[in-house]
Amino acid sequence: MGFLSRCGRILLDFVIITTAVLLFPGIPPDAEFDNTRFPASPELSGALAPNERLFAMERFLDGGIWGPESTAEWEGAIYTGGTGGGIVRLTKTGAEVVARLAPHCHDPLDVPSCGRPLGMRFDQHGHLFVADAYLGLHRVNVTTGAVERLVPAGLSPSDSDKPLRFFNDVAPARDGMLYFTTSSSVADLHHGFVELGVKGTGRVLKYDPKLNTTIELLSGVNFANGLALDAEQKSLLVSETGMFRLRRYWLAGSRQGQSEVVVDNLPGFPDNIRERRQGGFYVGLCGLRYQNQLQEMLRPWPLASKLLMRVVSLALMPVKLLESVYPNPLTQTILYKSISLEALHNLSPRQQEHGMVLELDARGAVVGSLHSQDLSCISQLSEHAGALYAGSPFYPFLGKVGLPKQATGKTARIRKVGGEGLDVTVG
Repeated sequence: MGFLSRCGRILLDFVIITTAVLLFPGIPPDAEFDNTRFPASPELSGALAPNERLFAMERFLDGGIWGPESTAEWEGAIYTGGTGGGIVRLTKTGAEVVARLAPHCHDPLDVPSCGRPLGMRFDQHGHLFVADAYLGLHRVNVTTGAVERLVPAGLSPSDSDKPLRFFNDVAPARDGMLYFTTSSSVADLHHGFVELGVKGTGRVLKYDPKLNTTIELLSGVNFANGLALDAEQKSLLVSETGMFRLRRYWLAGSRQGQSEVVVDNLPGFPDNIRERRQGGFYVGLCGLRYQNQLQEMLRPWPLASKLLMRVVSLALMPVKLLESVYPNPLTQTILYKSISLEALHNLSPRQQEHGMVLELDARGAVVGSLHSQDLSCISQLSEHAGALYAGSPFYPFLGKVGLPKQATGKTARIRKVGGEGLDVTVG
């Protein structure tokens, strides 16, 4: 009886503590958890068939930058950004920092203070616009290094009472309007995995530089990520990373203000969307579903997801308190690197470094794919000066390959960390 009594007491304590964690108000994340069941990931065949189109990748800035998520080109020069808030211009011998989004950054580990540039694009006048995950939306003069913060983090749009956080990507329009995404209203970049487990809180917004106003166009997007204007600038394509799909938001025409799913059940986590010069778009996939199925395992069980995330939040509370009183490298490493999207990616049980980029036609249909053995997360693929540049938030280099050739039907093998190889078609 003594043993059974102890087991019963342990079970009762567990039920009481679990119930308290689930029901006690004020424990982050303050979000709804829904029951989402995803269909099986599509087979990698047809337009998704593995190939060598991004093999033999040259590594730019290898070890000289961490996490160059996005690239943009102006007058033949290529720009990127990484941890620490620096905007970098590539040169023949390496790179040079042309601007800093937070000029008083003293410790790059302190990313909320120093900044973390994500999506960036130039407009037709040569202004570089940068969405910084922690600091907000910026305009950068790459000649003088001047930085102007247009939409700061913490600001609420004119038509919403929810402050903006976790800025992700930006697309300047020809009429001067700036369209941008925020990935979550309940989590910042380092704990972005929270957004992947809750009912969507990401947004698509428009900033009017003449009126200095920001309005919300679309809400409830599960991890709103990359975006791109169509050729006529009548609609926006938006990556909804947490739902493995792309959505379209109409800016003009009979469907203005409406949104629709363009392509669903993608084989990975869609990230930045960038234009192809021959028409259509590249969509980077930051991880493939067969490599990391944690989200698909948890989303059908909202109570389990809520319990897990609240336990993590409670465990981090003392670390956050110590960091607020005494900022130091140890607490910053725990908060911003050890328990983060990057850590989740690195712990995924993937069998090989296998990354993928989707090719879309102008309507948004998947017409092809490019595969890599160097990057398992490709946040963006862009064409610059006759080459393709691949960025990733989780690697210390930019990848570069020549513009891909058509498939030849030969076979090769993707390098695995261990075990047998994966047969692929040579492109």
